[in-house]
Amino acid sequence: MKLNKYKDLPSGLFGKLFWNIFFAYLVLFLIVGLLSLFGIKSVSFNDEPTFGLMGLLSALLIAPLTALSTSFAIWLLMMIGNVVMKMFVK
Repeated sequence: MKLNKYKDLPSGLFGKLFWNIFFAYLVLFLIVGLLSLFGIKSVSFNDEPTFGLMGLLSALLIAPLTALSTSFAIWLLMMIGNVVMKMFVK
C-alpha cells in the first residue's frame, strides 16, 4: 500500500491549523462586527445583544476563541485518525 508517506503528520500542525482557521473566521467575524457597528446585525455576548463599537469589539474577541476551539477539535480528530491509520499501515 502507498499510505506510508501519509502516516507522518507535518511539524507544527496545530499552529498551521489555528492560523488558517483564524484568518478564515476573521473575515466572517469582521463582516458581522461591521454590521453590528452600523446597527444592522447584533452580536450576542453573554446572552445580550450588542451593537455599535462594543459589537465590533465583541466579534473580534470571539474570533480567536472560536478558531482555537475549532483548531483543537480538528487537531484531536487528526491525531486519532493518524493513530488508527498507523495500526493498519506497517
